[in-house]
Amino acid sequence: YLYNSLSGTNGSIVFANTGTGTLGSFDNSGNFVATGSVTATSDVRLKTNIVTISNALDLTLKLRGVSFDKDGKRNIGLIAQEVHGVIPEVVIEGMDVDKTLSVAYGNIVGVLIEAIKELNAKVEDLQNQLANK
Repeated sequence: YLYNSLSGTNGSIVFANTGTGTLGSFDNSGNFVATGSVTATSDVRLKTNIVTISNALDLTLKLRGVSFDKDGKRNIGLIAQEVHGVIPEVVIEGMDVDKTLSVAYGNIVGVLIEAIKELNAKVEDLQNQLANK
């Protein structure tokens, strides 16, 4: 898309395309709101060395969900430094002077899906054991 309109008031920035309306906006707290879906390219044709994530449940159990205050607001999420020790592929180092870390939360979904499958296999195994008694 070509953004041919950029406007802002009170610290916010709005991206728009003439004739189609607002595409998204940043507010003065750094929040981004998209008027449509936010996606990441995931086409198999762009990937090599594809391997199913193993021990996903163990990885998931090592993550710590937290609530915290940031910029005067209550949030929930993860601590990037902790995530880096478990799943370094989803931690991104910023280009700022402090090299602030961020988490690509969407990229954790694959781990969570495989962890659910591992849990499901354990549940099915327990159900089979109970049924055979």
